[in-house]
Amino acid sequence: MEKEEDEEERELNSVSLEKKYSKLLFNVREHLVNEESENLIEYIYLDSKGYITTGIGSNIDDKETFLDIDFMIGDRHATYQEKLDVYNKFKDMSEKEIYKNNYKAQYYKKFSNLRINAREAEKLLYKHTLNDLKMLREGIEGFDKLPQSLQEVLMDIKYNTGNVSKLNWPKLREGIRTKNLSLIADNVSRKDVSADRNKWARNKILSIKEKW
Repeated sequence: MEKEEDEEERELNSVSLEKKYSKLLFNVREHLVNEESENLIEYIYLDSKGYITTGIGSNIDDKETFLDIDFMIGDRHATYQEKLDVYNKFKDMSEKEIYKNNYKAQYYKKFSNLRINAREAEKLLYKHTLNDLKMLREGIEGFDKLPQSLQEVLMDIKYNTGNVSKLNWPKLREGIRTKNLSLIADNVSRKDVSADRNKWARNKILSIKEKW
């Protein structure tokens, strides 16, 4: 009974966040589906850190998350066992550190006939971005008061790298704390994304006019 109540509370919380941050979430999701950022990849691959990934750059390394996806094989739905076999195969490749060869996503297409459609990919995107928003609000003091352009960049970094922690992003976090736009702009670039995506992030920061 307690578990069901916790699930209901999470659902209510998600609905309220979707409503309150509708513009922010819309902008972030529109940006992520752009081919210059994540784009839609229908097959399964390992990202640069070895995490199992699919769709619009969605991390599906968690076994429960992976098996819950309605993957297709041609015109039919994949069975639980078929999904489990593929999950185990990719976990094995990750443990063998194949991803360190810096293969492009296309390389992994041959290892599985599981495919994700746009509807399922969008469901993962919505869930992922909503969870990122929750974590950023908990992890960055005063997140709600930040300019929306900065919030969008932080969401993009969180989606792409998994964190915006003080340990991994010390100068960026210091720039946010001191409200130093130049310092923030100089520290939003990532090594494993396109130059256009890094340029987008920097320009977003430099376009901020409002105080906070």
